[in-house]
Amino acid sequence: MSLKSTGRKAVGHPIDVASGVVFTTRTDILFHGAVPFVWERRYGTDQLEEAPSFLGHGWSSSYDITLTRDLDGFAFRDRNGITHYFDVDDDTFDDRAAFRLIQPESRLELRRIQDHYRVLAYGQDDDPSQIYLFAARDAGDEEPMPLARIENPAGWRLEFQYDGAGFPTTVVQAREKRTFQFHYGQFGEARRLTEITTYAEGRDIALVRYSYDATGRMTEAYDIGNSPDTYGYDEKHRMVHDAPRGMGSFSFTYDERDRCIASCGIDDYQKTELSYDEMSRTTVVTNSHGHRTTYQWNERGQVEAQISPSGAQSTWQFDSAGRLVREVDPEGGVLAFEYDGEGHTVAITDPLGHGYRLQYNELHLPTRMIDAHGQKWTREYDARGYLVATTDPKGGRWTYEWDPNGDMVRVENAEGAVQKFRYDARGNNISHSDWAGNWGQFEYDDRGHMTTFTDPTGKVTLHSYDFEGHLTQTTYPDGMTNRFTWDHAGRLASVVNGRNHELRFNYGPNGHLTGIVNARGLERRFEWDTEPGRLLAVINENGERMSYTYDEDGWKIKETRFNGSVLTMERDKAGLCSAVINGEGERIEMKRDAGGRLIRKELPNGEQVTFEWSPSHHLIKAENSQASLHLERDCYGQVIREIQGDHHVENTYNRLSDRLTRRTSLGDLVQFGYDLNSQITSIGMPQGAVNLRRDPLGREIERFLPGGAVLSTRYDDGGLLSEQRLATRDPAAAATVERRFTYDPNGNPIRVEDARWGDFAHRFDETNQPIASDRNGRPRERFAYDNADNKQWVDSGEPRAYGPGGALVQSGRTRYRYDRAGRMVAREEVAADGSRKCWSFQWDAEERLRKVETPEGQVWEYSYDPLGRRTVRTGPDVQCRYVWDSLTVAHVIERRNDTDRVSTWLREEHTFSPLAVTREDQTLFAVNEPIGLTRELVDGSGNLHWAGLFDTWGALKAVDGSPESSDQPHRYQGQWFDDETGFAYNWFRYYMPDQGLYISEDPLGLNGNNHLYQYAHNPYTWIDPYGLAGSGGGPFNIDQNGTMTRSNGSVVNLPSNKCSAIVTTPQGQRMAFVSGWGEGNATWRAGHAQSHRSIRQHTRSGPMGNWCHAEMHALSHVLSNSRQFRGTTVTLQIRFPPCTQGGTGCRHSLRHLRQELRRRGIRLRVIPRNIHTSCP
Repeated sequence: MSLKSTGRKAVGHPIDVASGVVFTTRTDILFHGAVPFVWERRYGTDQLEEAPSFLGHGWSSSYDITLTRDLDGFAFRDRNGITHYFDVDDDTFDDRAAFRLIQPESRLELRRIQDHYRVLAYGQDDDPSQIYLFAARDAGDEEPMPLARIENPAGWRLEFQYDGAGFPTTVVQAREKRTFQFHYGQFGEARRLTEITTYAEGRDIALVRYSYDATGRMTEAYDIGNSPDTYGYDEKHRMVHDAPRGMGSFSFTYDERDRCIASCGIDDYQKTELSYDEMSRTTVVTNSHGHRTTYQWNERGQVEAQISPSGAQSTWQFDSAGRLVREVDPEGGVLAFEYDGEGHTVAITDPLGHGYRLQYNELHLPTRMIDAHGQKWTREYDARGYLVATTDPKGGRWTYEWDPNGDMVRVENAEGAVQKFRYDARGNNISHSDWAGNWGQFEYDDRGHMTTFTDPTGKVTLHSYDFEGHLTQTTYPDGMTNRFTWDHAGRLASVVNGRNHELRFNYGPNGHLTGIVNARGLERRFEWDTEPGRLLAVINENGERMSYTYDEDGWKIKETRFNGSVLTMERDKAGLCSAVINGEGERIEMKRDAGGRLIRKELPNGEQVTFEWSPSHHLIKAENSQASLHLERDCYGQVIREIQGDHHVENTYNRLSDRLTRRTSLGDLVQFGYDLNSQITSIGMPQGAVNLRRDPLGREIERFLPGGAVLSTRYDDGGLLSEQRLATRDPAAAATVERRFTYDPNGNPIRVEDARWGDFAHRFDETNQPIASDRNGRPRERFAYDNADNKQWVDSGEPRAYGPGGALVQSGRTRYRYDRAGRMVAREEVAADGSRKCWSFQWDAEERLRKVETPEGQVWEYSYDPLGRRTVRTGPDVQCRYVWDSLTVAHVIERRNDTDRVSTWLREEHTFSPLAVTREDQTLFAVNEPIGLTRELVDGSGNLHWAGLFDTWGALKAVDGSPESSDQPHRYQGQWFDDETGFAYNWFRYYMPDQGLYISEDPLGLNGNNHLYQYAHNPYTWIDPYGLAGSGGGPFNIDQNGTMTRSNGSVVNLPSNKCSAIVTTPQGQRMAFVSGWGEGNATWRAGHAQSHRSIRQHTRSGPMGNWCHAEMHALSHVLSNSRQFRGTTVTLQIRFPPCTQGGTGCRHSLRHLRQELRRRGIRLRVIPRNIHTSCP
């Protein structure tokens, strides 16, 4: 039984709310291929009315697919056990001749082709590339025809063979040449399937085994590692006990009509009680807290209304065919659907009346889409249904070529570049080129796991797997190795990194992660609610507690932080945040439009912040009392002109969305040139051009400055930057910059040889935190950490004291004071003679520092635009205005004595690090460390104008260069240093470089960082460009249960930074993505302007938008690297249904993004999976 696309709903473990049917699905075997072999078992109490299958009473398999011919037509039973009817009213109908029947209600097509019947399921949630075939029987034979084979459009098959009793005996994946054998045993009078085996690695391997009781009821199902699921039944064969491995144990109680009236897990986990009223077609469900939800359903069992415990009502309207035509959220927002005569979805209209329309061809594939702006997008296919061309509204055309095997072998993009692919006999992608013709190579084991990857430079990465298919070891080109172990339930038990340090994971009886033990033996613990997905508390390594409170509808409404401060959230009927009250009692009210988009914020001081959106959900206007923004966009949603008050920034793009020019209202023009891989090769500025040369991996290896200087960069076998050298035009002159880097097996820089500043040696502890730094053999810095990672400067001899949650309250003679919202409001320095210097800090309700008063009585004030970008900084005799280029500063206009001095900044693309700065007529170029910290400014000829020496946490300790060039405010990526405070503005927060901490709590709470004031766990390898999260994004190494590790072995999958989504490629590679802001890679760019344009188009931006949710990170990666996925199906795994954050919610976004992927020749399969999610 499946609820997918039927309008039915389930609760508990699960139970259908209309029928009371208990059902469960288990995937026992999954082998990818041209036609995947996915062996799923389904149990449903509704199936007890049927004769027992070879799996026992109530059980069926995903391949119990049949076609039956009777006098009325045909009956097709699908993989979910649902029967669909093709009625034939014509008495002259001849089923022996070729025919075509359409079942528009279920979106099915039935054809007679020679001696087979062919069924194509073209529904939105089905893979239209899979065709079901049945061997035709003589007229009058009304016995069900078993599934003969499943084919893809290229003719590759999954073939089924049966014995005389109609039981499957063999399944063959034709292209992959894999054979699966079915073995049976006798249990009393019943014949039952006992195991499925395959031959691999020189032996027969039992992929799954089943045990039964004397009456033939399944009691255990053992996976390949011999770990069981166990089941128990009553005398009517109804399941009363279900214990899935690693996920606890559930019991069920039934009424006299065989409806489930109660289910419960261990310690009341997911306890559910159901009360049915057949007359009114109403079911009341009571959860483990006694909260009641009412469901009203129609004669089909489809839920037409759901009333939450608080009274919020959602409704659904279905047409006579049972298709959803109207969905109304609790706030009255309406999402509408239209269908054509064959059941295709031809229009979707959002609550604001915007939407898109679709047209299809005879193969049921979309050929044309008219978007919310009236723009046309088209797709073309060959006779087999493979995508051969796409055209966007601007005329950008992509073409695709496929070989007879159905493998995509060539792609040409809209700019004429070509990418090619090669495959082995089994269909594994063994090599593919990038757009510039550089080839990568892949090798696989018998099960299709990628074992070897050779990059275009010849570097090799190796992967090993255990008997169960779990990844056990990864060895990188530099020899660094990560090792993984697994528990009986297939969950990650430990990770051992390249330095042989271990991280261990503990799980509770219901499968929740209850503790993470780091390499120092310290445990961070987690407490969970009896309702799924509700984290109740995090107890850090110091025993401090952060807790969460939920309302009766399950929405998070209160967050009590380590220091006792409370963040309160009020929500509307749809669960969207309508007000936030911080620890100081400051209240921000939020107003939304019918689509759930934020249109107004009302601040405690009476100010308002307003937002306007385009029909495609792009932000186009925002205003507050300090600034106004107008964003003009093209058909892709890209910003072509951003008006910021009196100034603007204009952009142009090519057909690949590469930015070609940046022109500002101050007359600055920058032109960008790209290679075939869309990587920058030239930057043209008024003062001259910077040209870049890259290696086959796309890494910059030489940067040619306009005055003849050359910056050379080299990398080690692990891909880490190992050498920087800046040479002037004069070959006899000494290099202006010369640095060499040496790393430990975890990628930490343990030695830096700098020709200017000397030789530095760094040491790191078991958790990769820095603990020592020496310069020229002499101790420079020493650090120690308490259990919760609060650091001490050991060498200073000065006491440091912390409050709850890591708030610094004393450092030597300096004391800090915070308000109840966790924001620093005062800093007091006490000199040896007892004199005092005091700074005071004032904040607004949006957590922005607005005013500073220094010990000398100077007052500094700061203004921000509606996005939180600082626009004005005003002091006693100076005012600085900032003009932004998306996420980084383009101009600083500094006014002193009625005279303006303009600085123009240009960043390195896709980073927050500066490339160049122009003041008056002089342009200086930045030389940045691997982490993005600017170490030198030089002119085009390579002459030094500024050089800085920084300590471990980014404090500037020494400067070399000319005095007039001393103004270099950039620090870590995304930071801008202020002399008046010693803080660095970091967008959403301010950072204290001298202490290595922020001055306010992370606005994301533990979703941003485990330490609320910490900049990063390791400043040598992590960045935090927004001041929100020092870790996040992806892709990461991922195990079968969703625990993620970086290449250095450190684990990402913490409940405070959870894995929400996994992408599985057609080759079986698994990549994990977490919610939040991340590191410098493809998904890190999924944040704001750096995200793929489709993500920006169909999600909400900002710190509370759903752009940062894992589903969006994952799909941004796929879209940004679409050349790797075209012509294939990728799988997106999410544990719980997509959340409703970000305005219209992730579910709405996923609907649109599925279409975006299809337009690019990529099919998306979304399935649940046992992973954590950070969506509340």
